[in-house]
Amino acid sequence: MKTLFPVMGFILLGLVTPLIQASQKSPNQWIRPSEENRLIWGIKGGIVLAIWPSGFHEANHGGPRGLFRLGYERNGKMMLVNFVAVEPVVANKRCFSELELSTVPKQAILPKQKRGKFIWPSSEYPPATTLEKAATIEQMRSQSVSGWLTQPSPGVEQLNVAFDVEKFNNGAHPWIVASIRNDRPDEIIFTIHAAPDSAPMQQCILTATMGNYIRARQLWLRDRVVFSKALWPDPMTAGVKAIGFTRPEFFEEDLMSRMKDGSVIVMIATDEKDPTKTAPKPTFWHYKGLKVTQYWRAYPHKKHPLRIKVNGRFTYWMSRNPIPNGVAFENFELVQDYYDGQQFIFGITERLPDQFELKKASFLTEDR
Repeated sequence: MKTLFPVMGFILLGLVTPLIQASQKSPNQWIRPSEENRLIWGIKGGIVLAIWPSGFHEANHGGPRGLFRLGYERNGKMMLVNFVAVEPVVANKRCFSELELSTVPKQAILPKQKRGKFIWPSSEYPPATTLEKAATIEQMRSQSVSGWLTQPSPGVEQLNVAFDVEKFNNGAHPWIVASIRNDRPDEIIFTIHAAPDSAPMQQCILTATMGNYIRARQLWLRDRVVFSKALWPDPMTAGVKAIGFTRPEFFEEDLMSRMKDGSVIVMIATDEKDPTKTAPKPTFWHYKGLKVTQYWRAYPHKKHPLRIKVNGRFTYWMSRNPIPNGVAFENFELVQDYYDGQQFIFGITERLPDQFELKKASFLTEDR
């Protein structure tokens, strides 16, 4: 396996441990690309990840390019929950992987798919060069990238897939490794590096962009639950622009809950008892899955503090259709200055926020 970055950058992820052959330990627990599910990775009974042009639903091309699709698997069926976009900042200019035009030759992609950066998977790190990667929808669909297995600690198996994100207009060129541990099947670990030709990144933000799919209105902090309706009671005072987003709100790291392993965590959840009972318009916004909690988790860094950032929407993306029951959180992210090997952990779980094992689970107040 090729190496480029310092060994210390890999220790947290377990990439310097010997490779484990898929047949050696629980080979059937992992979901990996095959004839039935291309460009989908995950663990049975837990979290799943897909990239364009694959999606979790039959006859679904996977939605916009430039996004990681995240969901869960139960009994052979997969459910989309959220998208995660890559948004690097260089010289104070933030680029957006879902929205920025691709530089892949136009004749290589469908006319309606020019927008959105390509994300290529690889079974090795650093990932193979762009020249060796697929450029068309058909080529992407034919990829069979299995990733590689490591053993980060005794008795724990970890699936890793490296992703090369197409270089951005601001010069950022991030490489991202997504990892799933079988002892934490509800989580994906995203580890971020910069390719050798990348401009210096101030930040490389991974933002969960579709909180209004499940209509998440609760933000669970260390000592209180913040409701979206309390932050933005109406569009006039919420600073809603033509595109429909509210002004962003920030919360500092000391407001995050702390896990027993020292990591910090922030969660969002719907306030609806059963989100499947709500039928929005248009119908493709109808969430038909389990009621789940979504969260970002990270380990504190002395030199690079974390911040929580959220915004909201009153209407669905690219429409004037109101979100049933009012404004919901849309983008949900951790903001941190970039450093090589930084990690953001995204989770999807059926546990309610007050069922997490926290050092100080003191959810005493609700900001409604």
